[in-house]
Amino acid sequence: MVVVYNSEMDNNYESKKLIGKLEDRYVSLVNSELESYRNILAGIKNVTRYLPVTKPRSETIPAIFDKSFDENFISDYLAYVLDPDRNGIGFLPLLKILGVRKQYQGLGIEFGKDIGRVEVTREYTFQNGVRIDLLIKLGEVIVVGIENKISSGETGKQTITYASSVKREFPDYDILLFYLTPQGARPASREFQPISYANVLDLLSTVNLKGVNDLRKLVIYQDLLNHIREYIMIKKGITITEKTKLYIEHSEMIEDLWESVKKDSSSYFDLITHVIRNYFTADIWNIEFREARSFQQVVKENWVPKDIWIHFEFSFSAEDLFFIDSIRFMVDVEGKRKDVFLDSFDRDYPGIKEMYKGRDILYRPSHRRNAIGFKEFKLPKRIFMMKPAEIESFFIKMSEEFSFLIEPIDKVLAKIGKK
Repeated sequence: MVVVYNSEMDNNYESKKLIGKLEDRYVSLVNSELESYRNILAGIKNVTRYLPVTKPRSETIPAIFDKSFDENFISDYLAYVLDPDRNGIGFLPLLKILGVRKQYQGLGIEFGKDIGRVEVTREYTFQNGVRIDLLIKLGEVIVVGIENKISSGETGKQTITYASSVKREFPDYDILLFYLTPQGARPASREFQPISYANVLDLLSTVNLKGVNDLRKLVIYQDLLNHIREYIMIKKGITITEKTKLYIEHSEMIEDLWESVKKDSSSYFDLITHVIRNYFTADIWNIEFREARSFQQVVKENWVPKDIWIHFEFSFSAEDLFFIDSIRFMVDVEGKRKDVFLDSFDRDYPGIKEMYKGRDILYRPSHRRNAIGFKEFKLPKRIFMMKPAEIESFFIKMSEEFSFLIEPIDKVLAKIGKK
């Protein structure tokens, strides 16, 4: 057997020094400062039980196409919903918008008889070349103009230009002009009535949809209401959550705790590194452990021939040591010529299959086809709750279970090296 556990580890000065340091830290976990932090955190935990739950925003149609605050996209959507010929609901949504003006409130307008055909135009261009976002002609009776602003503001005094343009081109119509924004901001023109998306949501939410049989149309209609509620209206309110406020209030303490976690986890990482170094004692082994990396490797010198790289691999970093409940361990094969090695090892595998089975080690599992040995080791308890001697025993056990693979790997490398 190439790998032998060093029974002299207890006499190793560096290991004993490190273990002693960790034992002291383990015994002194409960101190006045930590007890104070525990009390604060217990209070935070209690408070968070009563904070409002912030639900994730829905995947609305605009959000799916990354158009959540795109004025043109939302204007297109609004034009569709207000068009009685397209929306599948009829004139009721448009009638709700008209109801903003007192003279239209409660009127039972029959569009076919009283005002004729409804025409909804996006980016209506006036004779002077300026364009308003949405213009709706109701027969030869009413003209509704809507200028939509979500993220941008009014450019110059464009609403004044729009108002004069509408009057000039539709002198015999009753004109309603709306300046639509998330906050209900006032436009430059007094002819435009400011209206917020909250107003629009309130109006469109009261449309009676019971008689609508087209489920697809209903979904599209409700989706716009959801998008206004969950995306656009958030612009007029405070976006910071109560949980964020709680974090900010205690951020110094939390940061201090996290720095302590990093310091302690670094010490545990050092202990594990020493354990592995003292297990793989011979000079033929290279221990490649790095705190910031999510995997740690042990490599035998002859396991890295040209274009093939074989190594033992542990799955953990220093920072995640205290948060994981298991550690994956494997023998991984990489490099351009890995398939040459794997094909040869596949042929030898039946001869050592029972050794895999007796140790519950997986051979080239579907989720890791390049691993000729894979096993997830469940920690008996979180690492920060384990004493150094327990940690030492755990990692030695992992290494010992896989040590039987050293000889078969060397044999395959010797075979393919002759070809």
